[in-house]
Amino acid sequence: MSVTVTIAHVRAELLCVVGARGWFRQQGLDFAEFLENGMPAEELEAIDDWFAKRVAARARMEADRGQQ
Repeated sequence: MSVTVTIAHVRAELLCVVGARGWFRQQGLDFAEFLENGMPAEELEAIDDWFAKRVAARARMEADRGQQ
């Protein structure tokens, strides 16, 4: 099952939008594109970063509960 990570998942993990923007910039990712369309959890899980994995896990957990 494909799961899309959104800004709501990022905020649920207590990272503000300004902090998320900086994190996306550090990772070389397009923040505006993410805000518009989200990002597949698989792409975030492929990044060797604890926060990326944590946000992807949140999105998967919510999808499993039918909350996505």
